[in-house]
Amino acid sequence: MQFTDIHAVRSRSSSLGAAVIGCVILALVMIGVVYGLASASTKIKNADSFYNIEGAYENPANKAAYIDTEYYIETFAYEKERYTGKYIYAFAIDEHDCFYVIKARESAINKLNDEIEANGSVRIYGYTHEFSDHELRGYALEVLQELFPDEGITDADLDDIIGTYELKVTKHSLLSVFFEDSFLFGGLFLILMLGILITIPAVSGYSKFIKIEHQFSDIIPMLENEMHTEGAVWLPELKMYACENYYVGFHNGIDYGKYTDLLMIYKTIHRTNFIKTGESINVLLKNGGTRQIANASTKVSLKGSKVDNEMSVLAAKAREKNPDIFLGYDAQVLADLTRRAKNGEFKEHTDNTL
Repeated sequence: MQFTDIHAVRSRSSSLGAAVIGCVILALVMIGVVYGLASASTKIKNADSFYNIEGAYENPANKAAYIDTEYYIETFAYEKERYTGKYIYAFAIDEHDCFYVIKARESAINKLNDEIEANGSVRIYGYTHEFSDHELRGYALEVLQELFPDEGITDADLDDIIGTYELKVTKHSLLSVFFEDSFLFGGLFLILMLGILITIPAVSGYSKFIKIEHQFSDIIPMLENEMHTEGAVWLPELKMYACENYYVGFHNGIDYGKYTDLLMIYKTIHRTNFIKTGESINVLLKNGGTRQIANASTKVSLKGSKVDNEMSVLAAKAREKNPDIFLGYDAQVLADLTRRAKNGEFKEHTDNTL
């Protein structure tokens, strides 16, 4: 069984499969976007006055509509502050003297009123939604009673006066109407994020293994030979081989190194809020660089003896070929060896991460 079969090909196939899934998801998102824009275009073309939509005796929800008015837009409620400003609920009166509830940003209401003052009228374009909030309807009733004190308007009259739907003001454009379809837009956004999260790491991983097979073809046979020698030991907790002359790790891609190129091997304990969350095996290279060659997660770190036992096997292999290597962590020794290495006292070695 060859090294490329066990690790490179299997990992590459997994990465390729994930990349294909991610690309399919992204393609579906694009199809959804095209569908959403086409649907928005249809809604814009079929936009009708709010008066006609409500009088058509059909469900007026989620329809592109407009209101033509020459009357000042009267505010009756504010929504709570949001990061992008506040929403205003207001009355708009059309040419039939019918009242409608509109919902818009404060800046949009101000702009509409300025246009009415300047031109004598304005077309308010938007997207219809159900208006059923009991508190908001109460505010609407209070303002109507103030505007028409002699009419004796009660809660029972609200449906006849303002109906049960509102017009959320938006621009008369494809993207604006598309964004108003919150279910479609939200779903596509979540799927897009999922596709990106799957595709980018997968493509990166796939490229990494292609690089191994095509650019390091001379190294692969050597590592295969090392891993298949009689003395090579597989360390499952650390996900690496301790071979006769090299270690070959698989915790993050493929990492290998020659024992004689190491100055120090030590273990690091990782903690979050004083709680142990993992362990890693690190090495100091003769060029003064350090590298993590193995990592044990929280679950594995609970089995401390297994990690320590495998660390001992790796250390013994390294000591056989490199009697001067320092085993274990000592801050002063690490600092001294690093300083000496960077001063060129040891032969430099090229990073062997694949």
